[in-house]
Amino acid sequence: MKLPRPRWPTYGGGHRLRRSLLFASYEGTLAAASDNFGLPFLPLFAVAMGASPLQVSLVTAIPNFVANALQLPFGRLAERTGQRKRLWLLGNGVVRFVWVPMAALPWLVRDRRLLIMALLALTAVRGLAAAAALPAWTALMADLTRRQWRGHYFAIRNILANLVALAATVTGGWLIGRLGYPAGYAAVFGAAWLVGVFSLLVMLPVHDPSRAGRAAARQPGAEGAGALPPAVPSMPLETGGVRRPLFPSDLLAGGPRRWRSEAPGFFEWAVTAFIWNAAVNLPMALFPIYFTNDLHGSASLWGISNGVTFLMTVLGQRYWGRLCDTTGQRPVMVWSGLWAALLPLWWAIIPSPEWVVAINVVGGFGWAGFNLAAFNLLLEVTPDNRRPSYVAVFNLGVGIASSVAPILGAWVAEAIGIPAVMVASGVLRLASLLLFSRWGGVPVRWIPLPKSSSTVARWTQRPAGWRPSPRARRSQAP
Repeated sequence: MKLPRPRWPTYGGGHRLRRSLLFASYEGTLAAASDNFGLPFLPLFAVAMGASPLQVSLVTAIPNFVANALQLPFGRLAERTGQRKRLWLLGNGVVRFVWVPMAALPWLVRDRRLLIMALLALTAVRGLAAAAALPAWTALMADLTRRQWRGHYFAIRNILANLVALAATVTGGWLIGRLGYPAGYAAVFGAAWLVGVFSLLVMLPVHDPSRAGRAAARQPGAEGAGALPPAVPSMPLETGGVRRPLFPSDLLAGGPRRWRSEAPGFFEWAVTAFIWNAAVNLPMALFPIYFTNDLHGSASLWGISNGVTFLMTVLGQRYWGRLCDTTGQRPVMVWSGLWAALLPLWWAIIPSPEWVVAINVVGGFGWAGFNLAAFNLLLEVTPDNRRPSYVAVFNLGVGIASSVAPILGAWVAEAIGIPAVMVASGVLRLASLLLFSRWGGVPVRWIPLPKSSSTVARWTQRPAGWRPSPRARRSQAP
C-alpha cells in the first residue's frame, strides 16, 4: 500500500512512524474482517433464537450504552497513564474473545429465555471492552497522523478495511445460508475470533508516541524535562511527579462553557451528532426484522446487500478523502449526509428484498464520506492535550442516543408499524443535517469557490481567525 508522504515528526524517526502507520492499516483491515464476520449477523442470530423486536433492539442498545457510558473513566485512565496502546490491546483482546462463547451459546443453553439473556450479557461484556479500547485508539491515531494528510491516510486505510469487510460479510451470509442455525452462526463467529487474534498481533509493532515522549522527558538533565516533545503527542498528564486523579471534578471535560473556550466547535458538533445518531439508530434494530419477516429475505441476500455497502464505500473513500483534505470536513458531511438521510425513506416503500441491494449502493457511497469526515472533524475540534476525555464525552452523548433510540423505535414499531419508524428516522436525519449546516461554530477549511456556488460557499466560509491549510494555499497559486 502506498502511504502518503508527509513531513514526519522528529521524535522516534520517520521510519518508525511510517512503519506504525503501515501496521495500523493492517490492523484496521483484519479488525474489519473480524467485525463483519459477526456484527452484521447478530440481529439475525437473535431473530433465529426467537427474540422479539424489543429484545433484538436490546442486542444493539445494550453494547452501545455500555461502550459509550464507560468511556469517560477509561478516557481518564488513558490520560493518566499514557498507555494508549496497552489499553487498546487489552480491551480489543476481550472484544475478539467474546465471539467464542457466543458461538457456543445454542449448545450450552437450551432454554430460549435464558439463551437470549446470555446473548445480551455477552454483548454487554463486548461493549465494556470496547469502552476501554476506543478512547485510547482515537488518541493514539490522532498523534500518529497529521491534519494535512489525515483524510488521505484514513481513506486508504478504510478502502482496505472495506474490501475485506465485503468479503467477510458475503462469506458469512453464504455460510449461514448453507449451514443454517446454529452451525452457520457458530462458523462465522469462530471466523470472527480467529481473524481478530491476527488483528491483535499486527498491532504489536505500532509505536505509541506518548511513551517515547515520556521517556525522553524523564531523562536526567534533558532540556525541558517534564515537557512533551513538540510533535503534538497528547499524553501523558503526569507533570512534576504529581498524578492527576482518575475522577477529577471536571469529569465531563469542564462542561459546555469550557468546551467553547478550550475546544471551539466541539459543543456544536456534539449536539448535532447526538440528534443524528438518535435518528440513525431509531430503526437500526428493525431493519433485519423487516428484511426477514416482512420482505422475506434470506441470510445470504442480507450478506450480499451488506457486502454491496462495503463495495460502494471502497469506491467512495478515495473521492471523499480528497475532498476532506481540500474542502474540509463540514461540506463533505453535509453533502454525503444527504445520501444517508434518504435511506430509511426508501426502505419504507420497497416491495421486495432485492431492492435493499440498490439502497445500499447509494447508502454505501454516502456513508463513506460522512463517516470519514465525521471522524476527522472530531480530531480537529478536540484539544491535543485532553483528546481522550473529549472523545469520551462525545461518545457518551452518542452512546446515549444510540442506546435509547433503538428501544424507542421498537416500542413505536409495535404500536404503529416499522415503516412509520423509518420515515421518522429520515425526517430527523434531514433536520440534524440542516442544523449542522446552519450552525456556524464548527471550524472548516476555506478554499476559493466560483461565485455561482453560493450555497456551497456559505457552508465553506472561513470563520474569523481561521487560516487556510497548506494544501488550500497551494491550490490558490496560479
